[in-house]
Amino acid sequence: MGQYQQKTPEFLIEYVKRISTILQDDFIAAKLYGSFARGEQTDDSDIDIVIFTKKTQDQYISLMKKIVDVTMEYNDKYNVWISPVFQNYELFKQREKIVPYYQNIQKEGIRIG
Repeated sequence: MGQYQQKTPEFLIEYVKRISTILQDDFIAAKLYGSFARGEQTDDSDIDIVIFTKKTQDQYISLMKKIVDVTMEYNDKYNVWISPVFQNYELFKQREKIVPYYQNIQKEGIRIG
C-alpha cells in the first residue's frame, strides 16, 4: 500500500467491482496511482488505475469491448477520465524492483476495494 492514505471515491470502488465481474477469477486486485493517489489531481487529471490479473492484457481482447463500455459509462456519468492499465501480477512482481513505472505504483498505489 502506498504512503498516501486518502478515501477512494465510491464510484471507483464500484467501477473496480464491475471490472472484476467481467474478469471473474482472473481478477487479482486494483490500485489507484498517479496524481489522484497523491492527492495532487487537477480538474484535467485522468484517474490512473492498474488492474492486476492472472493473464496478460492481450489475452483479454474478447473482453475489451465490455471493459471499454464500462469505463466510458463511468467517465460519462462522473465527468472523469479513468485510465485503466491491465497488468499480469506475476510479471509485475518479477519486474517491480527494476522498472521505475512499477516502483511508482508500489510507492504511491492505493488498493481499491
